[in-house]
Amino acid sequence: NFRDIATSHAVMNELIARGKKARLLFSWDNYDRFRKVPVGIDPAWSKYVGMPLTAVPDPKGEYESYARRFEVELEKSIKELGIDLEFRYQTKEYKSGRYAEQMAFALQNRRKAADIQLQFKTDKGNQAKGIDPDEYRETYYPITVYSRFTGTDKTKVESYDGGTKLTYRCLVTDKVEQIDFKETPVVKLPWKIDWP
Repeated sequence: NFRDIATSHAVMNELIARGKKARLLFSWDNYDRFRKVPVGIDPAWSKYVGMPLTAVPDPKGEYESYARRFEVELEKSIKELGIDLEFRYQTKEYKSGRYAEQMAFALQNRRKAADIQLQFKTDKGNQAKGIDPDEYRETYYPITVYSRFTGTDKTKVESYDGGTKLTYRCLVTDKVEQIDFKETPVVKLPWKIDWP
């Protein structure tokens, strides 16, 4: 991860040397899901799989979350190196509602995005994964919903209104809820949606 920072820092310094204004931003993708319990962490942490990294407790109880433990470590190192980074915390950004319009845009163009992604999937790969291209196109929603019943991303979008309202089903509790993600920020864009 440091190579990305070092490369960007070198570019920023060169821009400044050429008389340009430049600053270095670093995004913490801490609203991403907790994917699996790492080696050395209590296996009981499996109950947090599917929750945002900022909703998972720090295993040592020293920080407010699992995410914060690792943020502090990197931020301290970067400060010691004298690199001036401006940090953006994606949990805060998503919960502020600032991405609601971009999420609505992605949802409004979901079939186009699905078509673009399907262009890069092989028939053999689709068959191996049981992907029917027509069904994929109709059921593809380029968002992740964190259930308000369990806090996890074990959900399925049932319908979308074309604006900022959607209905999802919690796959753990089988409860259905309609939300306006502009007012109830439990929705995020997935990785790769920027490609289409």
